[in-house]
Amino acid sequence: IMSNEVGSLVSVENIAREIGLDAKTVQKYLGYFETSFLISFAYNFSKSFRKAGRLLKKVYLGSTNFFSVFHDYKNHEVASQQFGLLAENYCFALLRKRYEFISFYNVRGREIDFVVTNDLLDKKQKKYFEVKYRNNIQSRDLKFIASVAKKTNSVFSILSKDSFQVEDKFAVIPVWIL
Repeated sequence: IMSNEVGSLVSVENIAREIGLDAKTVQKYLGYFETSFLISFAYNFSKSFRKAGRLLKKVYLGSTNFFSVFHDYKNHEVASQQFGLLAENYCFALLRKRYEFISFYNVRGREIDFVVTNDLLDKKQKKYFEVKYRNNIQSRDLKFIASVAKKTNSVFSILSKDSFQVEDKFAVIPVWIL
């Protein structure tokens, strides 16, 4: 189930209902999976730690290798649709190695894939990342992340398939450079 939810908002209650188990049991199993590094969670960025813990979270696999075990890459059409999810999971894993805190930001259905920092108290250290695993990056792809970064006077990066562009306040870089 978790391999199909990579980068998606997950709810313990919905998972429990889907598989026919008690929510407390599912919560325990997810805790075991997280402790054993099979999965990781990213929480919605909030100034309140309690609020962030109550909101929905996104799930990522501990390794992109787990993704391929549960998905059929013999069907190239299905495989190409999954590359965006795989790229987001890969970026999460790399960012997690570099930054102490990693979360996402979701406000009224608009989302930034990753908000990272090594110091939660220093607003100037926050960096924003959006994964767009394609080459054609439109200005509308930058709109929300640019407005949030501007409010906090931070930089942001768009992680693309192969595009490369560096400006004063943002960069579009290929995933493989990250």
